[in-house]
Amino acid sequence: MTLNALITRAASVYPDAYVLEYWDLGKQQPRVNPLGGDTLAQFVAREIFETYDDEAGDTEHIATAVRKMREAARDLDAVANALAGLQQEKAA
Repeated sequence: MTLNALITRAASVYPDAYVLEYWDLGKQQPRVNPLGGDTLAQFVAREIFETYDDEAGDTEHIATAVRKMREAARDLDAVANALAGLQQEKAA
């Protein structure tokens, strides 16, 4: 499984395929988006790149990418819950 395959699959479900704004398909590596805009899309591209092991097989490539995205989702959920807690505390 190539990096491009993982990135394009992620981009296929990300709003407006914005992950590709932070990915160089020719070089199979992250790139800077001079327009900026979506740091979560940037994170997706960079995290998949940084955790990719050239020597791993397809199953491991997919499992690693899934695990890292789920870890990030849990982290974001924890932050959202903490911020929601602030709202509840303020209302009390």
